[in-house]
Amino acid sequence: MRKQKTIILAYLITSALVIFSSFWYYKNYYIGMYNYNKINKNCFIEKKLDLEICKNFINEDRELDSKLVNRYKKESNPIKTLQKTDVITASSTIIEISSFRYMQFLSPLIIIVVTVLTFHSEISSGFFENILMREEYKKYLKTKLKDIISIALLMPYSILLVFIVACFITNFNFDASSVYKYSAVYDYWKYNNFFFYEIIIMSIQFFISLAYINISFESILKNKNKLISIVVGYIGFIILDIIIYVVIYAIIINKILGYKELSDIFNIAGYWFFDNGPKWILALPISAVVALFSAIYLFSKYKNKEGIISLYETKHI
Repeated sequence: MRKQKTIILAYLITSALVIFSSFWYYKNYYIGMYNYNKINKNCFIEKKLDLEICKNFINEDRELDSKLVNRYKKESNPIKTLQKTDVITASSTIIEISSFRYMQFLSPLIIIVVTVLTFHSEISSGFFENILMREEYKKYLKTKLKDIISIALLMPYSILLVFIVACFITNFNFDASSVYKYSAVYDYWKYNNFFFYEIIIMSIQFFISLAYINISFESILKNKNKLISIVVGYIGFIILDIIIYVVIYAIIINKILGYKELSDIFNIAGYWFFDNGPKWILALPISAVVALFSAIYLFSKYKNKEGIISLYETKHI
């Protein structure tokens, strides 16, 4: 039950981060509304033309310029802006520009912390050895599969939640025809294949989270202390990121083989959004291979319970 509470708490914290990031996006509407009403009242209604905020609407005769006023009312009305905002732009802005963007560095740490808090106490206790003495090893591993999948789905869940929140913010507006094509979040392929894009991103996050979980297990099995397990686990992620980005991509693929402009695809920390579609889809098999090889490595080292028990006893001498 304690393990489930840890996982549930992780989902609640992740949900809170999504809501906080979404509020950051939505509050711009209120700030814009406040400024719009302030200008409208002081400059257009009360005509306090000496105010600094009114100078942009005054012509050479020190009078209100009707063209500038009408253009401002047409282009800067926050209500109309919000009404035109589409789900794709809203969700992309939340993920790429709001505080949610720090998930690129926080997500490995979150996965590692949740994994350590979920499994460390059991694996580091005498209860773990008793279980392995009484129960078949493969059967024991299967009982942990549900918790492992629940943790691996944490980051895909956060992406899905951002999408759902964006739907409510924009009143389920999927019409992106009026989007500014030079905005920071715009990518032609993404905007024209958004549902497929979201599914692939969530799949990538699922696979790469499995890799982080495997790194966490390696750290748990070798360290008695939870904090040390977390720190070593995160160092393991950094080493993995360096191997994939520096060794495999920068040295082998880029320098030796000569394939350029693939840096985003080999930066596993940045597997949250892409703007170079559709070649970024290569990140999906890469994340799957990383998850598979990390699992094979872990299983090859601890494929039988005798090895696990021996490691446990060595660690507790």
